[in-house]
Amino acid sequence: MGLSCFDDDGTSNCNLDNRRTTSHKYLEKFARCDEWHQIVIRRFLRDESGNIESAMVLIPLIFLFLCSIQLISAVYIRNSDQSFVQSQASTRAISGAFEDTDQIIRIPSRYTSESQNVLVVSKRRNIPLLVPGLGNFLGRELQSEAIGVAVIENQP
Repeated sequence: MGLSCFDDDGTSNCNLDNRRTTSHKYLEKFARCDEWHQIVIRRFLRDESGNIESAMVLIPLIFLFLCSIQLISAVYIRNSDQSFVQSQASTRAISGAFEDTDQIIRIPSRYTSESQNVLVVSKRRNIPLLVPGLGNFLGRELQSEAIGVAVIENQP
């Protein structure tokens, strides 16, 4: 069976007993380390220095971020509306299918056969507000207005 040593838990190998005692030493070190971590974390949570400073930085930074996103979205909406309205104006001028909101402007010429008609299509849309209180500050809603112009083709 080999050599064995007497232990409270029963018979075991002497080498394993040495390992068990060293593992107890490490457990005591970890317990002390864990207590130290808990003390440091408690001190950190109780210490409120820096909270006001971080709020003083974060609030204007969030406001600046929202303002930049508001500008980006307004430009994007305006550009997409402009592209859509110009496409609609060109399509309607070629097909001759006009809507009630469209304006037809006659451009006179010296010769009656050469007079041209111009179609004006407009679209107005509200821009969503991302910055709270911006509409109240400006005194109105943000709107995008796009105008498309096309020459009406004379049909024979």
